[in-house]
Amino acid sequence: MRDVAAKAGVDPSTVSLALRNSPRLPEKTRLQIQKIAAELGYKANPYVSALMQHRSRGRNPDAAPTLAYLTSHPTRAVWKSVPYLKRFYLGCEAEASRLGWKLEEFWTGDVEWKAERLGKIMAYRSINAVLVAPVGCGEPLQEFPWMHFHSVAIGSSLKGFGLHYVRPNYFINAQICVQACLERGYRRIGFAVSAAHNHRLAQRHLGGCLVFQQLDLSLKILLPPHFDENDSLDQLIPWIRKENVEVILTIYGQDQAVDSLRAAGLRVPEDVAVVSLAVSPDESMSGVDEKLEVIGNKSVQMLVGMLPNGQPGEQTDPTEVLVKGNWKDGSTLPKKKPSH
Repeated sequence: MRDVAAKAGVDPSTVSLALRNSPRLPEKTRLQIQKIAAELGYKANPYVSALMQHRSRGRNPDAAPTLAYLTSHPTRAVWKSVPYLKRFYLGCEAEASRLGWKLEEFWTGDVEWKAERLGKIMAYRSINAVLVAPVGCGEPLQEFPWMHFHSVAIGSSLKGFGLHYVRPNYFINAQICVQACLERGYRRIGFAVSAAHNHRLAQRHLGGCLVFQQLDLSLKILLPPHFDENDSLDQLIPWIRKENVEVILTIYGQDQAVDSLRAAGLRVPEDVAVVSLAVSPDESMSGVDEKLEVIGNKSVQMLVGMLPNGQPGEQTDPTEVLVKGNWKDGSTLPKKKPSH
């Protein structure tokens, strides 16, 4: 760091600020110092840097450095009551602890949804690494000062930002589900997800299913008519009966899928089998477990791994890590009995 400071004609403390992309320095100064550091082959150790930042703030030097877990839900605690959102967090928390970091939630609602102000708070606390939790709407994050932070987004709900992502491999997971149906003797498969879900995932689930239809002409991937985000599974009953759907692939959980079908007079799995594209481990449904805790693990690994040499801010060529799920046997996809 002294060599970089000498060549740049500044104090080592200024070099430290520049290498942390601190907004306290003019952008021109930061970029000039960073260029000199790169030319000299300087590489910062993120653990040492974090420790020095803690000391400079008068904090306990033995305390773990912090990774921010950025949430933007309507209320602070709502995600904790949503099982799949909580699984992401638990995976992040466990891996952060294993690697010697502390995970701390930052909620945009604490600063009246002014994400830029939240970024300044993080920078003051010398936090430069952010995990972006799945959100219902990314609008509150439009003004977040990404240029000062190393960031990884979890899942597929956040759109329009040049961030690195870690998410389920929806395409492969759908193929796992279709393969399980084929192995158990099913050929007429209803794909029952909302248009909003289809759009959010860029048709990856649907694409994974349709691959099989191209390879096996005896397989029929059936799409419900006029099915959008306002429809419920109850409205699909006439379609199921008309098309003689043998099994439904859906993202809905036990209460929405199986219970709704049974309430409408269909026996599950006798009349129609059900497969979840995103089953929870504690559900009795058959389907794919997206391994959300593993996605949390991988997100932390990716973020911490970026710190020594990666560039903060939005990326021109962001990386996307896809995690393949596991098939989970359940009670809603038995082996199909031969028709007489």
